[in-house]
Amino acid sequence: WGQAVLLLHTIAQTVGVSFTSARLLPMGSHPRVADRRATYDLFGPVSKLWSSNYDKAMICYLACLREFGEAIIEIDRTLPGERSFTGFPFPIDGDKVNGHTIKLTLNKDAKWTKALKFLLANLKRALQW
Repeated sequence: WGQAVLLLHTIAQTVGVSFTSARLLPMGSHPRVADRRATYDLFGPVSKLWSSNYDKAMICYLACLREFGEAIIEIDRTLPGERSFTGFPFPIDGDKVNGHTIKLTLNKDAKWTKALKFLLANLKRALQW
């Protein structure tokens, strides 16, 4: 998660996008995400049975990625020429990426891994822009 938080934070700063839903705190291998209520750790160890703070951290990160996608669509519209960014390949809706929840609590490993795969594919698309 440390690399993913740093990447999104860096490209958002480079483009001039600021997030309204949460704040990314890249801190090496101990990244955190803060919303209006609290700061959540995006590192382990985490229990699969009860990991609500970890779930909230991942949901906040996902919200930031969604906001970034929306912002670069608007930026892309103002640039002359053809649009280079039309959206993410996998839709983000709340805590879901392409219909797969990103929550770890009471989720199957295969489904959670698939959700993270889709998240990383969207992050890659943002970097390509």
